[in-house]
Amino acid sequence: MDEVLRIQGESSRNLTRTFAWPCAPAKVDLAEEYVEERLGLILYLTIQMLDAIDDSAANKVPDPADLHDRFLGWATGTAPRRV
Repeated sequence: MDEVLRIQGESSRNLTRTFAWPCAPAKVDLAEEYVEERLGLILYLTIQMLDAIDDSAANKVPDPADLHDRFLGWATGTAPRRV
């Protein structure tokens, strides 16, 4: 399973369709991989979040605050503003 979680690019985008990526092990892997490149991590996660929005557009659109929590909240240490 660890090998699957380390996949980058298009393959990791496909993982967002099958389970709530990034899961806890993926978050650890990403934090370790981007330890010296925090901005790179945030940019990568933002792209993944936008891909998840596109993927879900045909289905039920998730709450933006939930997507923020899932993709960016853990990496930025910020909580989304709930309206």
